[in-house]
Amino acid sequence: MDSTISKKKIKWIITAAAAVLIAVCLTGCGTGSSTTTSSGGTEYQTKNEVLLAMNSVKTLNPAISTDEDTYYISKLIYDGLYSLDNKLTPAKNLAKRTAVNQAAKSITVVLVKTNFQDGRQLTASDVKFSVEAYKAEGSKCRYYDLVKDITSVRKINSRTCRIYFDSASDMSVAHLTFPILPAHRYDYSVSTLLAAKNNFRPVGTGQYKYSSFDTTRLLTLKAYADYHGEAAVNTVKISVIPNKNAASAFNLIQSSTISLLISKSPTREGSIEKSAVKIKNFASSQMEMIGFNIKKTEMENKTIRQAIATAVNNKAIIQNCYSGSGMRNDNLYYPGYLGVKSTGDRYAYDLDKAAVLFEDAGYADDDHDDMLEDEEGKELTLTILVNNSSTRYSAVKIISRSLKSLGIHVNVVRSTSEKAYLKALKKGDYDLFYGGYSMNELSDLRDILSTDGTSNFIGYSNTKLDRYLNQMGYGIEEDAAVNKYKQIKQVINSDLPYYCVLYKTYGAIKAPALEGTVSPAFNNYYYGCGNWKCRYEVTGSSSTSTNATDNAAANKTKSAADNN
Repeated sequence: MDSTISKKKIKWIITAAAAVLIAVCLTGCGTGSSTTTSSGGTEYQTKNEVLLAMNSVKTLNPAISTDEDTYYISKLIYDGLYSLDNKLTPAKNLAKRTAVNQAAKSITVVLVKTNFQDGRQLTASDVKFSVEAYKAEGSKCRYYDLVKDITSVRKINSRTCRIYFDSASDMSVAHLTFPILPAHRYDYSVSTLLAAKNNFRPVGTGQYKYSSFDTTRLLTLKAYADYHGEAAVNTVKISVIPNKNAASAFNLIQSSTISLLISKSPTREGSIEKSAVKIKNFASSQMEMIGFNIKKTEMENKTIRQAIATAVNNKAIIQNCYSGSGMRNDNLYYPGYLGVKSTGDRYAYDLDKAAVLFEDAGYADDDHDDMLEDEEGKELTLTILVNNSSTRYSAVKIISRSLKSLGIHVNVVRSTSEKAYLKALKKGDYDLFYGGYSMNELSDLRDILSTDGTSNFIGYSNTKLDRYLNQMGYGIEEDAAVNKYKQIKQVINSDLPYYCVLYKTYGAIKAPALEGTVSPAFNNYYYGCGNWKCRYEVTGSSSTSTNATDNAAANKTKSAADNN
């Protein structure tokens, strides 16, 4: 008898054990529920409960935590003065009214009247305390980029504060999305807050209130009944599992033991076996792009830049290099930014059109040797810089083949390390580079688009765009921001200093039992979860009912043991 246990059997055992552990954690945690019967006689139980997963975290203290899960969980417990929707559009949250004074480089905020989850009233002192705490923690803090341009916060009265910034062009309301912390719980001492790590009990003003946390098993959040906005109707239970990105986690989704799982794996589609499991793919913060070195004579001509972009086979790159885990976009900004619908790719792959654009730029095969020459007979040669990523190198090879088919000499320079790549970017011995860019909640691209941008290695300059970009940081409200963004989009799509090849995508994997609209964003995985519910089959199913999880897991374990 073969005593070897296969990998598949081990996976079943791990999955079953995890299911048993989660089921035990959830047993006895009462929640609102109702029972219905379908026309076919199948009985269903609907629970006002969402089951999520997290890895082990060091602390739930948002001011000092570097754990990704704490960041996303904090979105449920805390509010900012403003909040962002899943298109990164800012809207007032704890801020009832605001007044922007560009001359004084300040935003005055009148707070809504609400209480923290411990019953104490929100005050201007809490805003001041929060900013000081995040600034004191420095660059280690996940919210440091939001507060680093704030110089000070002045309390005007108990519900009014004035926030001062370094510059009038660095005071967009997106800066004000950091979580507001309760100063009174730490005796108004920043050092006390920053020292609070173990057994930290978060208290905010958000939709969900901390209920309990066994650091090795389960975090329970209950709806905050006195929430100042639209209150949640459910309880959120977050199970601690060894690795939520492991194959066993996908099995927990398929059995509805977990309601939702966020996967960054490019091959996530192949990990799902049950047709009732749905995946909502959404744009990550990671963009892959081409940058054109405008300091080079050939790249000064924007028609050449447009021709190169039109020769990029995005679809093939996404499918063959990124395992299909990518999406095209019509510009550099986050897809659908500020609710402005992405229209796809303005420079869609079309080699015939690319050939015409090269001809318009003064390059043609006049001597019929299958190579493009300028008016002086000089053949066109392009050098592409790429880092040591095998994925990006594969993408560059696809781009190179297209350009070569058009009669262009292509040299690919592949850096051996990130340090060497950065050095080469700054040196500028290339015509175009293929690289990545990480978007954040501020959506501020001045580092690569402004004339004096710190990462503008390509020498791009447009004074009109510089002005538009600065105006986006003036603290303008939604309508004005949308109009300004449209102006920016028009300029960068025409000038094309950079070309967005794709945005990488993540997947929100929805269990069969989960009901509700899943609309995640890279900065808020559980956006809109306040009205999610779970509907389990009580009869006619051996694995979907939460109440049956113990039996189902036990059966799987027994089956795995019998086959050994």
